[in-house]
Amino acid sequence: MQLFEALKEQLRSIGDRKPYDFIAAGVIFNYIAAESGGAALAEAAEFAGTTSRKAYYTITTAKIFSDYPDRPRLLKIGWTKIEKIATHVETQRSRGLPVDLESLVKSAETLSAVNLDARLKGRKAVSAVFNLNFTDSQWTTVCEALIAIGRRHPDGAWLGDKETAFVELAQLAMKDFKERERRAAQA
Repeated sequence: MQLFEALKEQLRSIGDRKPYDFIAAGVIFNYIAAESGGAALAEAAEFAGTTSRKAYYTITTAKIFSDYPDRPRLLKIGWTKIEKIATHVETQRSRGLPVDLESLVKSAETLSAVNLDARLKGRKAVSAVFNLNFTDSQWTTVCEALIAIGRRHPDGAWLGDKETAFVELAQLAMKDFKERERRAAQA
């Protein structure tokens, strides 16, 4: 029990450092899971301010990267991208496929998280990414429009991908604009 408490304190110490060393945390989470099981891992994860699910992802990441020679480089790249790589590597290795870890790390340094994910999944990179911040009333209007064109269910579920839904809204707006323009020219 003393060892478990000491490991939890190490997790707290890791959590207080910047940047957060998710690989060191994963090594500790892995030890706790292996020695004490899932309930102890859940307790340690809660103590560390995370979820059991993220703790398991952290374990996978640590297994893939614990021997990587340049940990500061990985920490600079960040959790989101390194976790995506770790999940990809684990999948590829489970299929018996070779993995060039260094090439993946280099990609993570130059690509956005969205484009890295696309590359890992063998899809074309996204050419543009933007965030929209709506007021409550603007979001209500957008949702009503998405429901009207059949791209969002009234309960909030998306019907199809979001990008296509917003492109469809833009296409409808352009069609409407051109129709008004045509009518104005005829008048």
